[in-house]
Amino acid sequence: MNNIGCSLIYCTTFVMRYTALQMSLQEIFKMSTIQIRVDDELKKSAYQAFEKLNLSPSDALRLFLRYVAENEKLPFSEVSVMVSNQDEDADILAVVRERLKNPAKRIRVNIDDL
Repeated sequence: MNNIGCSLIYCTTFVMRYTALQMSLQEIFKMSTIQIRVDDELKKSAYQAFEKLNLSPSDALRLFLRYVAENEKLPFSEVSVMVSNQDEDADILAVVRERLKNPAKRIRVNIDDL
């Protein structure tokens, strides 16, 4: 192959790589940044879970946002439990947390059983 042919191949390769880089940069500049505040323990435990799931925090949040955008609902049921400092409330909270972890284990109770 002559020098002109080689130069043309190198030039074409350069243009293709430059165009791909330009397109990648354009995609990056279309992205937004989100900052959130969470307590240190929540962040630590979430990052450990993400690592086990082989996800970056950005990937996990991106999945969450995509689900909400597509379904217009949260991917989980929101559960709030108010607890006072009484031991009885702590026991009830422990039972609630266990039942939330294992929702398949359902039992029927009536008010007298409580």
